[in-house]
Amino acid sequence: MALVQKIYIMVIAMLVSNCVMADQDPFQRFLNQGKKATTESSKAPTKSPFSAWKDFLEKAKEEERKKLQDCPITCPAGPKGAGGPPGPPGLPGKNIAKADVIAVIREVFEEYFTATEKCGLCVKRNQSSVNIFTYITKKAQDHLSFSKAPIAVIPSAFHMELHSSINIDHGTRKLLTNYVQPSHRGAFMRGNGVDVKKGLFIAPYSAIYRFSGLVHLHHSISPSTILTRNEHVTAYICIDFSCTRNRSIKYVSGISPNSRQFTLYADGILYVEAGHTVGIYVENISGHSITVQQRTSFSGHLVGA
Repeated sequence: MALVQKIYIMVIAMLVSNCVMADQDPFQRFLNQGKKATTESSKAPTKSPFSAWKDFLEKAKEEERKKLQDCPITCPAGPKGAGGPPGPPGLPGKNIAKADVIAVIREVFEEYFTATEKCGLCVKRNQSSVNIFTYITKKAQDHLSFSKAPIAVIPSAFHMELHSSINIDHGTRKLLTNYVQPSHRGAFMRGNGVDVKKGLFIAPYSAIYRFSGLVHLHHSISPSTILTRNEHVTAYICIDFSCTRNRSIKYVSGISPNSRQFTLYADGILYVEAGHTVGIYVENISGHSITVQQRTSFSGHLVGA
């Protein structure tokens, strides 16, 4: 009887609780569910900061390993390392003579031109053609020649310097004379066509010559002196005392009172017939005298016929 009463009381309690829950509004029911979820989450285990950091590192390593596994074979290679040591030197090459090289070239062309012994390499039309093998051999010798062509000997050349200073009065032209053959290093003389006392070069051949005259001048004009625009000094290299056009080389320079020393340089080529003479002249077109200093030089050489 007591057991039946207990069961009856439990059934009534369950019915009452269900009725109470049914009478609640939805908002109250939502609050009750939130309280229940908060209570359940508070019971879940928490992690320390160190454990969370370790999990983060493990996850990063796992992602890196996954990338390496998924990487295809065509991935770019890393930086190139240092090269290995050099290998041992090879054997020295064989010395091949010039004649052997020419013979090999001749054989190669003979293989390709056995059917043709002549070609159209003619000097002029209707003349005999040149044998191809002779032509090829000559060209090979020209290109494979180990020795340079001999240097041509200059039959006539000279260089001389003025022995003493020469005064040039205003409004005059004077031939520079009384030269000497310098003995210092670099001086040269080829042939015997020079008269150093008269200051003349006598052409041994009818040919083209190149002449150079370096004339050093000095004046004593006061810096306060006013010069006209027409006052100047001219250096000539003339043939047979004739300083006309096409028979002379000239260099013109004005005179400055602020500079007591100045230089004239005449240089060029002239055609001189055998036996004719060439010399340097200085013309002073000014109202003051000038002095040609002893460092003045005269040189020339034969260029060609």
